[in-house]
Amino acid sequence: MNSTGMLSVAANRVVWNEFRYDPRWRMKTYSVIVGYDMKEHKRKFISRNSRYASAALSPDGTKVATIETGTDYLTRLVVLDYETGAVQKIFENPGNGFISMPHWKENNAELVALVTNPSGKALVQFDLALGQQKLLTEFADENMGYPVPYQNYILFNSPRSGIDNIYALDTRSGKNIKLRQVTMVPIILP
Repeated sequence: MNSTGMLSVAANRVVWNEFRYDPRWRMKTYSVIVGYDMKEHKRKFISRNSRYASAALSPDGTKVATIETGTDYLTRLVVLDYETGAVQKIFENPGNGFISMPHWKENNAELVALVTNPSGKALVQFDLALGQQKLLTEFADENMGYPVPYQNYILFNSPRSGIDNIYALDTRSGKNIKLRQVTMVPIILP
């Protein structure tokens, strides 16, 4: 199993990444997506001989979002069919920013992820129907992590207050994006 320990669960299914090696030469490595159906008690390989990192299951359990890194080290967001492993959508990444931590919105049609480039990190929304990407925050040197959509918000952790806390980005506010601190972890000095 990939040591990141990241699992994605929805609709009685679980997906995760595992490392695999070329059976003959063991020089070529793969990162595949594995799924488990908790109702049917069946494990299945959603991908084989792939170079996928992250696995995010859609709320209805029919699609898996993942990050593909080619042998040319170019990355892109890819959406796969859970049953067949067929590619349903590819979001090209012309700037080759590092895409990470994709999570689905409740509508099964949009995802949010972090994108890191030389200017910093930003929250980005990916729309399957339109095939478009929308910048939700500007790129900055902020160590944001684990964005999770919840209703009209994107929750994420950040040390912007001096210690890790959870923040909520209100996506309804348009250009005047509102950010609220949700938790208040006290700073304990030695």
